[in-house]
Amino acid sequence: MGGDTFAKFVTSNGGTGTAQVAKWGYTIEIDGGNLFGKNYKFDGVASKATADTDGLTVKASGDYKVIAPGTTGSMTFKIKGQAEVKALIAMGITPEHDIVLKVQKTGGEEIVYNPVKWTLKKNGVVVTGAENTTLHAVAATFHSDPVVGLKNAGDVLAETTYELVWAWAFEGTETFTGITVNELDTILGRRANDAGYTAYGDWTINEVCTEIRFELAMQVSQFER
Repeated sequence: MGGDTFAKFVTSNGGTGTAQVAKWGYTIEIDGGNLFGKNYKFDGVASKATADTDGLTVKASGDYKVIAPGTTGSMTFKIKGQAEVKALIAMGITPEHDIVLKVQKTGGEEIVYNPVKWTLKKNGVVVTGAENTTLHAVAATFHSDPVVGLKNAGDVLAETTYELVWAWAFEGTETFTGITVNELDTILGRRANDAGYTAYGDWTINEVCTEIRFELAMQVSQFER
């Protein structure tokens, strides 16, 4: 008996490949629960939004939020994190409406009254140029904050907390010729009640806004270049 064995030359090699998704650890938190309310209650310092309806100092007559002399409110927003990719941080406040009143006597100078004063704090410290001012001024300061911009892969952004505070003083300290702050506040309240209210004694209302509206935007996104 006999037989043959067949064989061939073989050369081989091998390898493996593993990878995981780059880590994305940025977080943003926004709390606007104490910004505006339908009801306000005096807490010994100022009137703040509350769910407690006993002994209210301000109460909306409809399903909407209100503000008035003596009231105050605030909102907080936080950002922190780190990523294994390059990231772009963009933040901004866009004011659409703020309380303002412009009145004038015939032949006299126009008076511009902004009763609601805004303050921006960063990590508990008032931001320069953003204290007791207008919403538009605070927005301009917030847009230029150093946190905004590019972060390289691996950069760590420590938790940064912002607080936006507004207050309408019960007894304003501003002085105007020929008219008091209380009278100006009253004009605003009358106008809110009656859109056809256009004059107070010898004073003509040139411009008025009885509403606050703004948009806060915070975003972190991967940056390719």
